[in-house]
Amino acid sequence: FALSMVTIGHWKGSTMDHEWLFWDNQDFMNQIGLGK
Repeated sequence: FALSMVTIGHWKGSTMDHEWLFWDNQDFMNQIGLGK
């Protein structure tokens, strides 16, 4: 599968303390045949 995705990170100094991943659920559903 090929998903459109973005990663957002929050850094404190030189260390990443949070990471969030977001992807296009509709795109994924279309690829597996469940989209409208």
